Amino acid sequence: MNPGHANVIALVASAGCARIDKISVLESVDATPYASPGTWKAIGFCMRVDDPAAPPLAERAMPSFKEAVEMMSHALKIEVDEIRFDVEYAAATEDVDLGYMTIDKGCIAGMRCCWSARVDGRAVIELKVAWKLGTKLEPNWPVEEGWLIEIDGVPNIRCKYQQAGQSGDPRTFDPGTLTAMPMIHAIPHVFAAAPGIVTADQLPLVAGAYAVRR
Repeated sequence: MNPGHANVIALVASAGCARIDKISVLESVDATPYASPGTWKAIGFCMRVDDPAAPPLAERAMPSFKEAVEMMSHALKIEVDEIRFDVEYAAATEDVDLGYMTIDKGCIAGMRCCWSARVDGRAVIELKVAWKLGTKLEPNWPVEEGWLIEIDGVPNIRCKYQQAGQSGDPRTFDPGTLTAMPMIHAIPHVFAAAPGIVTADQLPLVAGAYAVRR
C-alpha cells in the first residue's frame, strides 16, 4: 500500500499558512473495486476483528505510511518525539463474496488506521486511512471517496482531492492511476537527482503532462 500523492498536496497547501498547529491527511474510500486479495489479506482483512495479531501485521505491512509522516515532519521542520500507529476495525455482518475473495462474518471488512507524529504527547501530523470492502460491515463508516486534507493554523485550510467519473460521479474511484501517475511523472526528476535517497519534498514540482489535441 502507498500513501499516494495527497501528503505532497498537503505540504503545498501548507504554504498558505502563517502558522501550522496540526496537519492531517485522510484517504477514505470504499475500496471494493481494488481487486487485490493478496494486498488486503497482507494487512489483515479476513482476520477476526479481535485477533491480537492483526494490528501489528497491519503496521508492519505498510511502512511507507510511516515514512511519509517522517518526510512531512522533515519538510515542515518539526522535531517529533514519536510516530504512533493506531487502528480500529469493522466486522462483516454476514459472509461477503466480493468476487475476488470472501470475508467471513465477524472478520475484518474495514479498517481505519492513523500514523501520528507527536510532540509533547500531541499529534501535529496525522496520516489516516479509512478503507472498507463493501457495505455489509459494522460500523459502516461513511467515506469521502478520495483524500481530505485539513490544516489547523492561521488560517485553517481544508481541501479535498478526488477523482471524478466521466459524468462527475466520484464513485468511479481508481486508486491505481492516482497512486501510480505521480511516481511516473517524477521519473525525470529522480533520474536528474544526485545519487542517494531523495524524498518527495526534495524533488522539484512534479506536474502532469498536458495532452495536446490537434
